Amino acid sequence: MTEDDLRRLLDEIVRDATGVRVPLDDNFFDAGLTSESLARVHHALTTRLGRELPIEALFRYPNRRLLAQHLVSGADEASGSVRGGTPDGRGRAGSGAPSVAQARRDLRARIRNRGR
Repeated sequence: MTEDDLRRLLDEIVRDATGVRVPLDDNFFDAGLTSESLARVHHALTTRLGRELPIEALFRYPNRRLLAQHLVSGADEASGSVRGGTPDGRGRAGSGAPSVAQARRDLRARIRNRGR
């Protein structure tokens, strides 16, 4: 499936699951979608694609263009997860940025160590 095919599929799925037409580059939340509606989109998307996709992908790639690019890249299939985008969960490959989960772990460690 091409990126354009995925963009059209995402448009159809988002519209069917939420009743909202989200422009290609608009953030899902800015367009009025909620976490609950994204869960419906996630269910419909995994059903239509016939493959697993962590729900976090819809938050990490928050518009139709980015999500379609991600799906075409096959990153979920290669790593088994979007958890941070790399197998160790430490951020997107090549970005140097920590994942949200890693940032939370670091913050918890700083809070624990503050009292010592």
